[in-house]
Formats: sequence, C-alpha cells, structure tokens
Amino acid sequence: MNRTCQPMLSGWPIQSGTATEWRGRAAGRVYEYVSVYSKGCLDEWMAEMKLYVFDSCPYCVRVRALAGLKGIRCELVFPVAGSLPAVLGGRVARYSVPVLEYQVAGMTEPAYLQESGAIIQLLDQLDQQPVFAHYEISKGLNQWIKSTRPLLDPLCYPRMRLLDLPELASPEALKYFNESRAQRLGMPLARALEETAAFTTLLAEPLTAIAEYLDMESYFDGSRAITVDDLYAFAELRILLMVQELALPGVLNNYLQALSRDCSVRLYPRINRFGDAS
Repeated sequence: MNRTCQPMLSGWPIQSGTATEWRGRAAGRVYEYVSVYSKGCLDEWMAEMKLYVFDSCPYCVRVRALAGLKGIRCELVFPVAGSLPAVLGGRVARYSVPVLEYQVAGMTEPAYLQESGAIIQLLDQLDQQPVFAHYEISKGLNQWIKSTRPLLDPLCYPRMRLLDLPELASPEALKYFNESRAQRLGMPLARALEETAAFTTLLAEPLTAIAEYLDMESYFDGSRAITVDDLYAFAELRILLMVQELALPGVLNNYLQALSRDCSVRLYPRINRFGDAS
C-alpha cells in the first residue's frame, strides 16, 4: 500500500509503534482518524478488511449497519459460537464479536480492533465524510434498551435455534448456545417458548413508549438523516421481528423495514412458539 494513503492515529502514522501499542490506544479510545485518502487508496485499504461477526449479535449489527449504510466493503466471517477461530488466537483480549481485521502498512501481521463503538468510529471516518457528528447513544434510549432486554431475550433466544444462523451451524455450537442461553435466562429455552404470551404482553407498553426516544416516522418518510440512536435501536429491535406472536406498532415496523433497506442488513422470518415460520 502506498505510504501517501496511510491513516493517522492521534497525529502519528499508524506504522509508528507496535501493533500492541495501537491496539492499546484503540481499546482506550485515545485516537482520532485524521487520514487523507484518494479513492483508489481507500478502495485498497477496504479490500483488506475482515469483520468477524455473529448474525444475531446486536453489537455486530451496529457495525454491519454502518458498513452497509456507507457501502464499505468488509469480508464478513461468521465464526461458530463457543469456538475461537484459530486466526484470532492470541490476537484478541477475549472471545467476543465483532472483531475488525485490517492490514497496516509497514507491518507483516494484520491489526485487530474488538470494540463495536471503536470500529464504528473508525469505519465512519475512513472517507472523511462521517455520517455521525458523535457516537454516543442518548441516555433515554440506552435506558430503554437496558430495561427491555430481560423481555427480549426469552422471546428471541429460543427462536434463534430455528433460523439456521451461521454462528449455530455446528452441533457443538448449538449445544453451547442452548446451555449458555438457558443459564442466562434462568430457565430452559423450551419453557421460555411456552411463556411467549406473557413476555409479549409485557413488551406491549415499552414498544409504544420507544416513540419518546425515536422520531421513527420522519426517518422512514425520508425527512431526516440517520442518527447513532437509529443504529443502536435497529440492532436491538431487529431480532424482535422473528417473534410471530408479537404485534409491532405499524410505525415501528415501517421504521425497521426502512433501516434494513438503507443499511443492507436483512430481517428475520417470523417464527411462532411451535417453530412454524411465516
């Protein structure tokens, strides 16, 4: 890669220092992309990026949605749950996704970034035309996500097993998922399915209340641009569309459909508690 294309980190070229130092600075969020690229250089850098993700992971969906929105080409790699890909062994602090792998000039080994917020900021600023003015979710929406998570998980975890997700493609991964999610929920996944009606009833009010934090109609009618809150909301709410018994408010359904289209991230088929899809 041509040296005139090199990204800058906190005022210094990335190739100064070691990969470990770069990862440390990135993990601490002490960085700012001030790179200058020609179109050809940017294409070359993008072509070498890989993004390790789970299809169902909200943190991964945030990154994928930003990449899709901006037309950033990343090779998507879907590891199986519970098994660290060999290429990441010893290169990441823990086994969690998303992980961005990219090549840095002057280094023979790729660099890795493993925090969704840091990856979003890096990708958004690659072309010096960022979509977002800031990268912090609003307090109100953040609290809404935290408070509704105990209701979303028991509805969605049991249905994920029926979706042919790439992260659950092996018997070992499916076994790991079943055991770890049941432990997290405090109940078997089969029982969570049986409780579908109770959880959908409890979710009805929060799904109406989310309108306090998101101006959904003005997004899907095209009268405003996307925000960080939209990115986070889409990543969290996308999985709810797999719950056939859940009646989403019309404005919320239109909002998610518009974000799916604009961010090139597919939505899920709807599955009932008997495993039937529509």
